[in-house]
Amino acid sequence: MNVREIITSWFNSYTGSDRQKELALKRLETCNKCEHIKTNNVNIIVCGNCGCPISKKIFSPIYNSCPLKKWEESDKNYRDILKDTL
Repeated sequence: MNVREIITSWFNSYTGSDRQKELALKRLETCNKCEHIKTNNVNIIVCGNCGCPISKKIFSPIYNSCPLKKWEESDKNYRDILKDTL
């Protein structure tokens, strides 16, 4: 668990740039097709692999931070706003 990534993702979900929001929507398209997406016991849509709320995880500042590495295609055109690690 990368606490810094989590805090940054939450912050970005509220104050992110237009480019970050654009990337988040592309990542969300991938998540919505994933067999691991689920709704938890308090009705929040989460990644069934890592447990993160999808609405925040998609704002991660890290390149291809999907635990199943499914975001590479969407992330490749956004290297300018993504980091390899935090």
